[in-house]
Amino acid sequence: MADNIIYLTEPFVKHYQGTILALDGPTNSGEYDECTSHNEKISNLNHEVYQVPDNGLGRPTEIPVHFAKPVPYFFLKQLDLYSGPCRITSIFSEDKAFMEKNKNHYVIPDGIPTLYLKSNDPGIKALLCIQLEADDFPVVVNIIDRKNGDVKIQKNLDSPGEIDLNSLPFDFYELRLNFSERKPIIVTFIKLFAHTCDLMSGGRIGLVPTVW
Repeated sequence: MADNIIYLTEPFVKHYQGTILALDGPTNSGEYDECTSHNEKISNLNHEVYQVPDNGLGRPTEIPVHFAKPVPYFFLKQLDLYSGPCRITSIFSEDKAFMEKNKNHYVIPDGIPTLYLKSNDPGIKALLCIQLEADDFPVVVNIIDRKNGDVKIQKNLDSPGEIDLNSLPFDFYELRLNFSERKPIIVTFIKLFAHTCDLMSGGRIGLVPTVW
Protein backbone atom coordinates (compact mmCIF):
# COMPACT_ATOMS: atom_id res chain seq x y z
CA MET A 1 0.00 0.00 0.00
CA ALA A 2 1.20 3.50 -0.81
CA ASP A 3 2.21 6.04 1.82
CA ASN A 4 -0.92 8.20 1.67
CA ILE A 5 -4.62 7.40 1.38
CA ILE A 6 -6.24 10.63 0.25
CA TYR A 7 -9.52 11.82 -1.20
CA LEU A 8 -10.02 14.54 -3.80
CA THR A 9 -11.68 17.70 -2.54
CA GLU A 10 -12.62 18.69 -6.09
CA PRO A 11 -12.66 17.02 -9.51
CA PHE A 12 -9.31 16.57 -11.26
CA VAL A 13 -9.17 15.65 -14.98
CA LYS A 14 -11.36 12.48 -15.06
CA HIS A 15 -11.29 11.75 -11.32
CA TYR A 16 -14.43 12.80 -9.47
CA GLN A 17 -14.62 14.78 -6.26
CA GLY A 18 -14.45 12.38 -3.32
CA THR A 19 -12.42 9.73 -5.18
CA ILE A 20 -10.13 7.87 -2.77
CA LEU A 21 -6.59 7.17 -3.98
CA ALA A 22 -3.56 5.51 -2.38
CA LEU A 23 -0.48 7.41 -3.55
CA ASP A 24 3.20 7.78 -2.74
CA GLY A 25 4.58 11.17 -1.86
CA PRO A 26 3.97 13.99 -2.01
CA THR A 27 7.02 15.11 -3.98
CA ASN A 28 8.19 18.37 -5.49
CA SER A 29 7.00 18.93 -9.04
CA GLY A 30 9.72 19.26 -11.66
CA GLU A 31 7.41 20.77 -14.26
CA TYR A 32 7.76 24.36 -15.40
CA ASP A 33 7.19 26.51 -18.45
CA GLU A 34 10.43 27.09 -20.39
CA CYS A 35 9.55 30.80 -20.66
CA THR A 36 9.33 31.38 -16.91
CA SER A 37 11.97 33.24 -14.96
CA HIS A 38 14.54 31.55 -12.71
CA ASN A 39 12.59 32.50 -9.57
CA GLU A 40 9.35 31.15 -11.02
CA LYS A 41 11.10 27.90 -11.85
CA ILE A 42 12.26 27.59 -8.25
CA SER A 43 8.69 28.28 -7.08
CA ASN A 44 7.34 25.54 -9.34
CA LEU A 45 10.00 23.10 -8.18
CA ASN A 46 8.82 23.67 -4.61
CA HIS A 47 5.23 22.92 -5.63
CA GLU A 48 4.23 19.68 -3.89
CA VAL A 49 2.26 17.13 -5.88
CA TYR A 50 1.13 13.52 -5.77
CA GLN A 51 2.33 11.39 -8.67
CA VAL A 52 -0.68 9.58 -10.18
CA PRO A 53 -0.13 6.81 -12.77
CA ASP A 54 -3.50 7.45 -14.43
CA ASN A 55 -5.40 10.72 -14.84
CA GLY A 56 -8.57 8.85 -15.78
CA LEU A 57 -7.62 8.90 -19.47
CA GLY A 58 -4.75 6.43 -19.21
CA ARG A 59 -1.92 8.95 -18.86
CA PRO A 60 0.21 9.74 -15.77
CA THR A 61 -0.27 13.09 -14.10
CA GLU A 62 0.53 15.16 -11.02
CA ILE A 63 -2.18 16.20 -8.58
CA PRO A 64 -1.32 19.29 -6.48
CA VAL A 65 -1.59 18.56 -2.77
CA HIS A 66 -4.25 21.26 -2.31
CA PHE A 67 -6.65 19.13 -4.38
CA ALA A 68 -6.57 16.39 -1.74
CA LYS A 69 -6.92 15.67 1.97
CA PRO A 70 -6.02 12.58 4.02
CA VAL A 71 -8.86 10.12 4.57
CA PRO A 72 -9.74 10.39 8.30
CA TYR A 73 -8.27 7.61 10.42
CA PHE A 74 -11.65 6.34 11.61
CA PHE A 75 -12.61 5.62 7.97
CA LEU A 76 -9.45 3.70 7.10
CA LYS A 77 -10.58 0.43 8.71
CA GLN A 78 -13.72 0.52 6.57
CA LEU A 79 -11.82 0.74 3.29
CA ASP A 80 -11.86 -2.52 1.36
CA LEU A 81 -8.94 -2.91 -1.04
CA TYR A 82 -10.43 -5.73 -3.10
CA SER A 83 -14.19 -5.37 -3.57
CA GLY A 84 -14.31 -2.07 -5.49
CA PRO A 85 -15.29 -1.76 -9.16
CA CYS A 86 -12.90 -1.43 -12.08
CA ARG A 87 -12.83 1.38 -14.58
CA ILE A 88 -11.26 1.26 -18.03
CA THR A 89 -9.44 4.51 -18.83
CA SER A 90 -7.96 3.83 -22.28
CA ILE A 91 -7.64 1.21 -25.01
CA PHE A 92 -4.84 1.45 -27.56
CA SER A 93 -3.16 -0.61 -30.27
CA GLU A 94 -0.73 0.10 -33.09
CA ASP A 95 -3.04 -2.08 -35.17
CA LYS A 96 -4.70 0.65 -37.25
CA ALA A 97 -7.56 -1.59 -38.38
CA PHE A 98 -8.48 -2.34 -34.75
CA MET A 99 -8.38 1.34 -33.75
CA GLU A 100 -10.40 2.41 -36.79
CA LYS A 101 -13.05 -0.23 -36.11
CA ASN A 102 -13.48 0.94 -32.52
CA LYS A 103 -12.95 4.71 -32.84
CA ASN A 104 -16.64 5.56 -32.34
CA HIS A 105 -17.14 3.37 -29.28
CA TYR A 106 -17.17 4.97 -25.85
CA VAL A 107 -14.27 3.39 -23.96
CA ILE A 108 -14.60 4.97 -20.50
CA PRO A 109 -15.46 3.27 -18.19
CA ASP A 110 -16.83 0.02 -19.65
CA GLY A 111 -14.78 -0.66 -22.78
CA ILE A 112 -15.75 -1.69 -26.30
CA PRO A 113 -17.99 -4.52 -27.58
CA THR A 114 -15.08 -6.96 -27.90
CA LEU A 115 -13.33 -5.96 -24.66
CA TYR A 116 -15.53 -4.75 -21.82
CA LEU A 117 -16.26 -4.84 -18.09
CA LYS A 118 -19.33 -6.43 -16.59
CA SER A 119 -20.63 -6.96 -13.05
CA ASN A 120 -20.01 -10.07 -10.96
CA ASP A 121 -22.60 -11.73 -8.69
CA PRO A 122 -22.46 -9.03 -5.96
CA GLY A 123 -23.02 -6.43 -8.69
CA ILE A 124 -19.44 -5.12 -8.73
CA LYS A 125 -17.94 -4.31 -12.12
CA ALA A 126 -14.87 -6.56 -11.90
CA LEU A 127 -15.11 -9.09 -14.74
CA LEU A 128 -13.26 -8.30 -17.96
CA CYS A 129 -14.85 -9.99 -20.96
CA ILE A 130 -12.66 -10.70 -23.97
CA GLN A 131 -14.85 -11.40 -27.01
CA LEU A 132 -12.42 -11.11 -29.91
CA GLU A 133 -12.76 -12.72 -33.33
CA ALA A 134 -12.04 -16.45 -33.53
CA ASP A 135 -8.88 -15.97 -35.60
CA ASP A 136 -7.41 -13.62 -32.94
CA PHE A 137 -6.87 -16.54 -30.57
CA PRO A 138 -4.80 -17.80 -28.88
CA VAL A 139 -3.98 -14.69 -26.86
CA VAL A 140 -1.77 -14.21 -23.80
CA VAL A 141 -3.23 -11.80 -21.23
CA ASN A 142 -0.85 -9.99 -18.86
CA ILE A 143 -2.05 -7.59 -16.16
CA ILE A 144 0.75 -5.35 -14.90
CA ASP A 145 0.97 -3.02 -11.89
CA ARG A 146 1.76 0.39 -13.40
CA LYS A 147 3.61 1.55 -10.27
CA ASN A 148 6.26 -1.19 -10.13
CA GLY A 149 5.91 -3.23 -13.32
CA ASP A 150 5.00 -6.48 -11.54
CA VAL A 151 2.86 -8.96 -13.48
CA LYS A 152 -0.19 -9.63 -11.30
CA ILE A 153 -2.20 -11.93 -13.58
CA GLN A 154 -1.14 -13.99 -16.59
CA LYS A 155 -3.61 -16.11 -18.51
CA ASN A 156 -3.70 -17.90 -21.86
CA LEU A 157 -7.00 -17.80 -23.74
CA ASP A 158 -7.82 -20.07 -26.68
CA SER A 159 -11.36 -18.71 -27.06
CA PRO A 160 -13.54 -15.84 -25.77
CA GLY A 161 -13.57 -15.71 -21.97
CA GLU A 162 -13.47 -13.64 -18.80
CA ILE A 163 -10.71 -12.40 -16.52
CA ASP A 164 -11.78 -12.13 -12.87
CA LEU A 165 -10.28 -8.94 -11.40
CA ASN A 166 -11.56 -9.50 -7.85
CA SER A 167 -8.16 -10.77 -6.69
CA LEU A 168 -6.54 -7.41 -7.50
CA PRO A 169 -6.30 -4.75 -4.77
CA PHE A 170 -6.84 -1.05 -5.41
CA ASP A 171 -4.22 0.16 -7.87
CA PHE A 172 -3.46 1.36 -11.38
CA TYR A 173 -3.03 -1.38 -13.98
CA GLU A 174 -2.13 -2.07 -17.59
CA LEU A 175 -3.56 -5.07 -19.40
CA ARG A 176 -1.75 -6.34 -22.49
CA LEU A 177 -3.31 -8.71 -25.00
CA ASN A 178 -0.41 -10.36 -26.83
CA PHE A 179 -1.18 -12.05 -30.14
CA SER A 180 0.90 -14.28 -32.37
CA GLU A 181 -0.06 -12.56 -35.63
CA ARG A 182 -0.87 -8.94 -34.77
CA LYS A 183 0.25 -6.05 -32.60
CA PRO A 184 -0.79 -6.10 -28.91
CA ILE A 185 -3.80 -4.30 -27.49
CA ILE A 186 -3.03 -2.24 -24.38
CA VAL A 187 -5.75 -1.40 -21.87
CA THR A 188 -5.29 0.87 -18.85
CA PHE A 189 -7.68 0.52 -15.94
CA ILE A 190 -8.06 1.40 -12.28
CA LYS A 191 -9.24 -0.96 -9.54
CA LEU A 192 -11.06 1.50 -7.28
CA PHE A 193 -11.73 1.46 -3.58
CA ALA A 194 -15.16 0.11 -2.70
CA HIS A 195 -16.06 3.49 -1.17
CA THR A 196 -15.87 7.15 -2.11
CA CYS A 197 -15.86 10.13 0.24
CA ASP A 198 -19.12 12.07 0.28
CA LEU A 199 -18.41 15.75 1.00
CA MET A 200 -21.32 17.12 3.01
CA SER A 201 -22.22 20.56 4.35
CA GLY A 202 -20.33 21.93 7.30
CA GLY A 203 -17.10 20.26 6.26
CA ARG A 204 -18.35 16.80 7.21
CA ILE A 205 -17.57 13.74 5.12
CA GLY A 206 -19.02 10.26 4.91
CA LEU A 207 -18.42 7.10 2.92
CA VAL A 208 -20.68 5.98 0.08
CA PRO A 209 -20.29 3.00 -2.30
CA THR A 210 -18.20 3.66 -5.39
CA VAL A 211 -20.33 3.34 -8.52
CA TRP A 212 -19.03 3.12 -12.08
